[in-house]
Amino acid sequence: MKKKIAVLFLFAIAIAEFLLFLYINYTTYAMVVDLSIFSGIFMFQTIFAFHSLLAGGKLRLYLPNIGLLIVMPVFFWLSLPDLTYDAGANILQQHYQLSSSLKSETIAERTIQGEWVGLAQNNVYIYEDSSEGLYYIVDPNGEDMIRITEKPNTR
Repeated sequence: MKKKIAVLFLFAIAIAEFLLFLYINYTTYAMVVDLSIFSGIFMFQTIFAFHSLLAGGKLRLYLPNIGLLIVMPVFFWLSLPDLTYDAGANILQQHYQLSSSLKSETIAERTIQGEWVGLAQNNVYIYEDSSEGLYYIVDPNGEDMIRITEKPNTR
């Protein structure tokens, strides 16, 4: 019984870790980080947790997931872009000397799908300056900025 509780506890940690990744990506990075690899790893952890429970709570069957619980936060941290959404807005305001707010109303309007680079998609931030009718695109990985007059297609 104690082994089953240990497996369930480790699975609860995996759920909390994945939800934390989603929360950080949603609130700080405007969903620009591709979480598909983390979703796949979480599904792997789910399958192993249930397999371990069906095998009588054998913790050794769940040992690979313990390693993943330790390694996944490191991989997530390494996958984060250099700029948060708010930092991108601050850089734009300083570079173009803007006084108005540069935020989009919804998360879906804050990013544009970019080009595929290797296995990841390089998504970019988009900002709207409603006072001037201009839009700005910032690459969160390199501070590249573009000013455009038409709203690009968002996700």
